[in-house]
Amino acid sequence: MRIDENSFFREATLRICSNLEIEKSLWDCFMFIRDYIPADIMLIAVYDPVHEIAEIIAKADLSGGELTSIKSVTMADTKKLIEEMKTNPQMRPKVLVADRIGKHPLMGYISEVTGYPDATFMAIGPKLEWDFIAGIFVGNNGVKKYSEKHIRLFSLLNEPFAMALSNYLRYREVLRLKEILTDDNRYLQE
Repeated sequence: MRIDENSFFREATLRICSNLEIEKSLWDCFMFIRDYIPADIMLIAVYDPVHEIAEIIAKADLSGGELTSIKSVTMADTKKLIEEMKTNPQMRPKVLVADRIGKHPLMGYISEVTGYPDATFMAIGPKLEWDFIAGIFVGNNGVKKYSEKHIRLFSLLNEPFAMALSNYLRYREVLRLKEILTDDNRYLQE
């Protein structure tokens, strides 16, 4: 089956960028890409280099999309690999692929979260010019490995996901600041 990459990109981008509620956008995109890429789950994770913590902030599967806050302390060897990839962009592939996620040096922690150490996963992330480190993960728990066609299609979504994630992280910060302001106002009125 021949896939029109422009049409795939447009349709997926519409779904990714359609909503500030990232879990809804992720689920909408997940349901769309399942027709093109084997997928049982999609995740969005962000990395905080200051606290050395990776946090899965959203996930989508057949039951829907949801916000999560599953945090994992980054191991020293993983942190070192991330730092090397930041300083040496040639080390960073456009798409990371793990045929067994439990064995992958960067994505291994996700196997603990999903409970599928033998699952196949792919990940894309914002370019180094962006001011955050994150990953968009798609995985399937079957034995189906990702083909070059799947990898190519997923790589097309790097920029739309980066923009949507950047917008969401700003939106999340605005909500956090609004909550602090509301608490401060309550305190001052007492």
